[in-house]
Amino acid sequence: MHQIFANCAHTDQKLNIPYQTLTRFISIKKGTLKSRYIQLYLAFATSAIIHAIGAMNIAGENTASNMWPQLNYFLVQPLAITFEDFIIYQGKRWGVKESCMCK
Repeated sequence: MHQIFANCAHTDQKLNIPYQTLTRFISIKKGTLKSRYIQLYLAFATSAIIHAIGAMNIAGENTASNMWPQLNYFLVQPLAITFEDFIIYQGKRWGVKESCMCK
């Protein structure tokens, strides 16, 4: 999951500058897990809001029914990435070696 979104425009470094600035402003040390996850969740929350607003502007459609799938999709992504990171962490902790089957 993380690798998929690492190549996506929503996680582009230029777009993350406001979130990096915010985490520095509230005194969260650069490069920490807390900083990384705050930036991740803020980026996807912002993306969810932008996509939901766009979905609400579809002419002739029920705006609420267009908005919720957008919000759900983009708000579930950081949870999936967090879960994936946890599984990778546990695998390393248990001694699972990286290979072509497990990367």
